[in-house]
Amino acid sequence: MKKLITLLTILVCLSCKKKPENDIKPDYQLITIFDISPELIEKDKEEVDILKNTTLVEGNSKEILLQNAFNYYSNFWQSKKDYYVKNDIQYNIDSANAIIENLKNDISVVYNQDKFAILNKPSQGIDELSDISKTDDIWILENNIWKPFLDYSAKFQKSTRIDINNDGFTDVILKGGCCDTESISIFLSDKNGDIKYTQEIGLIGNAKIELKEKCLSKIEVTFFQNEDYKETAFFNCKSNKFVLK
Repeated sequence: MKKLITLLTILVCLSCKKKPENDIKPDYQLITIFDISPELIEKDKEEVDILKNTTLVEGNSKEILLQNAFNYYSNFWQSKKDYYVKNDIQYNIDSANAIIENLKNDISVVYNQDKFAILNKPSQGIDELSDISKTDDIWILENNIWKPFLDYSAKFQKSTRIDINNDGFTDVILKGGCCDTESISIFLSDKNGDIKYTQEIGLIGNAKIELKEKCLSKIEVTFFQNEDYKETAFFNCKSNKFVLK
């Protein structure tokens, strides 16, 4: 989904150059919905390599979850530091050192089910380490080992837990963005406690996102240059996904 985020950023930059007109309409969709299938899943190679080189302890406790998370994120930030050392970027080296030093205290469990959890941790901005923020990641319990869920690529988002499809199970919505664009990642859970990445939604414009239970969730995006032009999507429980209105 990195290609989606890049495309959204390019489109919004182009749109900002146009002069506002009351009757103007966008030449792109304000809401883009991708239904996730196995062939669309692009695991980040860097994250996969870091995971391969991370020691993960077996067990399903919260303590082991935090230990595995510390091991994984330590390797992640060490790889960032190594890159900046190689390229002699001192201010980023200092930032990486500070993050690594405080990392154990900066990782926390936001939500914990039997088979998946949400962790809050430091997250890097687009390029540099000057805009570190705290964002949420999904972790899964697989073969009695807690590990990061790498099926999605948008790792700069905050989480919302909600029974969005009214089936009695807690689902996870991750959302975030920058530069007048936003992305929403939808994860639905089932009766077995498993979680599945089902949709990625890209928004360009002034977005109003209402996440509600009982199939009442709605997304409305208004075009920057014409407040009368809007696009709307809603969660359809029959199809179990967001659809354009």
